[in-house]
Amino acid sequence: MLSEEFLASKAGFIQGVITGDGGANPGVIDVGEKTTFTFTVDRSLASSRYFNYASMILPSNDAFIANGNPYAHEIFDMDGNFLGADFTIAGSEVLDAGTEVNDEAEDTTAFFGQSAPNTGETENGLVKAHPGFNLDGRILNSSDFANADFTTTDYQIAKITVTAEGIESVTSDNDVEVYRFFNTNSQLEFYTTDEFERDYIIENLSHYEIEGVAFIAANEPLEEDITGLSPVYRFFNSTTGVHMYTVSEDEKNAVLENSNYSFEGIAYYGYETQVDGTEPLYRFYNSELDAHFYTSSAEQRDIYLDSPDYQPEGENGIAFYVELVEI
Repeated sequence: MLSEEFLASKAGFIQGVITGDGGANPGVIDVGEKTTFTFTVDRSLASSRYFNYASMILPSNDAFIANGNPYAHEIFDMDGNFLGADFTIAGSEVLDAGTEVNDEAEDTTAFFGQSAPNTGETENGLVKAHPGFNLDGRILNSSDFANADFTTTDYQIAKITVTAEGIESVTSDNDVEVYRFFNTNSQLEFYTTDEFERDYIIENLSHYEIEGVAFIAANEPLEEDITGLSPVYRFFNSTTGVHMYTVSEDEKNAVLENSNYSFEGIAYYGYETQVDGTEPLYRFYNSELDAHFYTSSAEQRDIYLDSPDYQPEGENGIAFYVELVEI
């Protein structure tokens, strides 16, 4: 079922089941066991950029681990250069699927004597942080799982490393297209340079209308122009569901202190001062919507300036400078 849903989402096309065939329990990745799996992917595809995982925790009724953010582990950059991944999953990251009551009974608990799937009592709950095994329950009191309390400090579930061999770097002209979407529900705009994110929104979020390439930014500062570019940081406001972009280090640090905002890293790079071939990108704030609006259009800028609902931000409303799309 997971495989079918993954393919249906069109988020990616390469998947596999990593098993632990070298331990005492064939198929299960045992404590201390190291196992590997080889994936062959096309790095030119946006669907190859991110690594995602999910696994059940055994024994349990419905405990599992998985990355909730599909963009958390970027293994290729947008040019196809390999980045890899190396991270550890902590015990505090174990989730409860909410499908079964955590009764820890031998006949209903996977890998603990369960004779057939789906024999546990249906819970009809929601996914949430797992509370841990019952300290007086059957699992922790079994000699086989005496050290299975993953709620203890610094408990580690697994270590995942993604490596590659024989991959050459990809050269790039460093220009990156910034796509603009219009949210017909909220009447707000969304920007992304990520083709994977762009395609996912087009395929799955019908209330977002793509308006094409808004402007051209830089993927990363090159040696010859490193002094002219600054990172543009992207934040997500979990209260309003709106993204914010800033080139200001002071603003970035201030927003980091705001619990309503999640930091999503560097979106792209913009020019601090105007150079040949660039035009201003203007930023306005709508206090009623608690949202920021961006435009490189002088006509759209004037409309915002004439409206009492929009306040220009930055020097003369200029956030930073970008290259315009050639028409």
